[in-house]
Amino acid sequence: MRIPALLPVVPLSIGAGGALKISTVQLITPEEIDEACGKTVSYRPPGA
Repeated sequence: MRIPALLPVVPLSIGAGGALKISTVQLITPEEIDEACGKTVSYRPPGA
C-alpha cells in the first residue's frame, strides 16, 4: 500500500473516537482539469 493511501487512516481513527472533528473537500478530478484547460475566460483585473 502506498503511503498517501494511509494518510487518512489516523485522523479517521481518532475522529471515530470523538477526539477530532474532520471535514473534507472534494477535489477536482484530472479530467475536470483537462476540460478546464481547454476553455478561455475573459478577465480584466481591477483598475485595468
